Amino acid sequence: MKGRTLEVVCPMCETPGYMPPASAGKDVHCCNPECMVPVFKTQKPKVEEAPKVEKNNNKTLVLGGGLAAVVAVILVVVFFVLPQKPEETTSNNVIAPVEDINKKELVPDNTIKAEKNRAVTLSDIRENSLKGIPERANQRAQNRHAEFGYQLAAEAYAQVGDLTKAREQIKRLQASKADVAYLQIEPLVEIGWQQLKSGKQAEAGQTAKDALSKAARLPSTIRRTHDAAISLGALLVALGEDGDAETLIERQQDFGARGHLSVCWRNALDSRTFNVQDESRFVWHLNIPNPLRMGIVETLVARGEVETALKFAGSGRDAASHSACRGAWAGRLAILNPTDAVARVTAAIEAGQFDAATQALMWAAVADSAHFRKDTATAKLALEKGSALLESFPAPSLLKFPGKKAVYEGHGKPHGGLPDPAPAKAAGLAASGLALVQLHQGQKEAGLKSLELALNYFRGMTPSLVATKAELEACLKQEGTVRAELAQALNLPNTEERIRLPFSNYRKQCGVLNDLAKNRLELQAALLRAVALDGQFEPVWNLVQERSAASDTQAREPYLTDSSLPDLIQRIADARKLTELSASVKGVMSQKPAAADPMNQIEASTWQLLSDGKAGDAAVILQQAFRSSLAKRLPFQLDLVALQLGGEVQRTRSQEEAFAFIQSLYDPLIQEDLFLLQAGDAVNRGTAPQLWKLTDGSRDLEALEFAALYRGFISGLTGANAAAQEAKSEAVKR
Repeated sequence: MKGRTLEVVCPMCETPGYMPPASAGKDVHCCNPECMVPVFKTQKPKVEEAPKVEKNNNKTLVLGGGLAAVVAVILVVVFFVLPQKPEETTSNNVIAPVEDINKKELVPDNTIKAEKNRAVTLSDIRENSLKGIPERANQRAQNRHAEFGYQLAAEAYAQVGDLTKAREQIKRLQASKADVAYLQIEPLVEIGWQQLKSGKQAEAGQTAKDALSKAARLPSTIRRTHDAAISLGALLVALGEDGDAETLIERQQDFGARGHLSVCWRNALDSRTFNVQDESRFVWHLNIPNPLRMGIVETLVARGEVETALKFAGSGRDAASHSACRGAWAGRLAILNPTDAVARVTAAIEAGQFDAATQALMWAAVADSAHFRKDTATAKLALEKGSALLESFPAPSLLKFPGKKAVYEGHGKPHGGLPDPAPAKAAGLAASGLALVQLHQGQKEAGLKSLELALNYFRGMTPSLVATKAELEACLKQEGTVRAELAQALNLPNTEERIRLPFSNYRKQCGVLNDLAKNRLELQAALLRAVALDGQFEPVWNLVQERSAASDTQAREPYLTDSSLPDLIQRIADARKLTELSASVKGVMSQKPAAADPMNQIEASTWQLLSDGKAGDAAVILQQAFRSSLAKRLPFQLDLVALQLGGEVQRTRSQEEAFAFIQSLYDPLIQEDLFLLQAGDAVNRGTAPQLWKLTDGSRDLEALEFAALYRGFISGLTGANAAAQEAKSEAVKR
């Protein structure tokens, strides 16, 4: 076409085209009819200044100017008066200025306004999400990981029952040169659930086997592989393949921060709560003895396999795992099936004849779920049941450091030769759950009493760290004395030849007991940390001081020297400007300042900023953390805090504020996760159309951020509440 000589490239689809130079700097329309964001602004060419003319050249200037004027007149006649042959271009890619688009494409202004203001329905969102997600996955520009986009697309198609398109996306994953076979697991699992739902047991079994073959080498450095293991394990159990599920658990179990975060994420998605902050605050998620197993149990409940989930909850190795998983079963059931939860939990307890600790934790979970749903009556009833059971528990026992002969004979035995810690841990977890529920319901005095009881039950798991550390140090610094005492205890001559090997084994065993005692203190400190972050920081500080100063070394718990709790309380006090509390911590720790934990600073400051209405400032702190070495040292702890804060913003702020908060974060994986959760939550809340209008066609979002939003919308639209929300949406449209 005539005059279109300037080449430009669309920043969205990277299609080249041509436009008139006069359109530079204006909004133009991409020539690719399939471009998702076809209108973009071109850059103006740089204009160089004309050279300055010296004063003594006036005559030349006049002469040159006159000649130039004559030439200009001739050119005007040639170009605008005489008929011209139209120019042809060898390219069909013509860029049209927005104001010059053919009349067929032009829309009257009032029509544009009407279209912009047209009500967006959930049907529209569903249709456009399913159309948009593969397009975004295939987008070349601003797409950090096309394969992850294919995974999201495959999951979305599987969730709506379009298994053909789901497998098409899986084929794209299989064709990729990247070593990302694990990305196929979750789409295959979604397909397997759809097949099982349709009664195609054999086909579902084959799909599960295909998924299991991709789980042979799962990277342990990312959360998403643990997510996939939970998802696959649940399908295997539902198909009766418990053996394969147990093998998967053995290979992929992660007892640390990664496993805990994965359980919260998996439930936010599968149960469609779409909020990691809410999930992390449920009492049964306070301490998870076996994350993969608990995740499988809760996923089974979310998939409707309630009885299968209850049976699998009791398949763990110890009482603490059984109790925790049954508590998770009851809590998840109460979230998803609140109307008959009390009856079903009661029936399960009667049929299973569970111990008192398990029953108490199950009722604590039901009470917490009911409190979350603002069902005051059920919360009160369940809490009363749990509290009554707690009173029936046997009194906590204090496990003291054994004698030298007992320590020596415990070498190589389970639990370091100590009694099985699982019953004491189960009782402590039950008391912990009830304490948090009581605090959540405003029963401070009862909650703090249950908290102390929980700490005392945990004392029955191992000897005190103070006692184990003292004996280990004696082996190093007073070896001769310890050798002599050990020889006497074992009735051996105290000679080098006879006592050298027994002493070596004894010293190793003291190290084992010391490690177990450290784990116990970490469990106790984690409980106190959760209570402090829940707002009870002053009572926690009092407990830290009291229990650290116990005169009996067998009962002393060295929080002041061997935990970061003093640092946490200090950070909270400083963030809240509580000068007296801050001075108290500094005074107690004056001889030896509290061990600094960077996560304490991040959590205390960001939550306070959020409370003060400064979500943007909280996001800045998270940005700095993700850009620091902390992202490599404590990646899952940092991810959890970011997802928790994002969940709180999502729950308490507007769609626009939540969207802005997510955009302000630095880590792209966290941003994608939060956009997915925001979209699903918007469907639950009935605000999906507003979020769609806010994000549709945005130039600020990258390909996978769009894909995550679409995946979240589809997840929300395939949930239990979707039909009611869709009917409401259509009514608004009419």
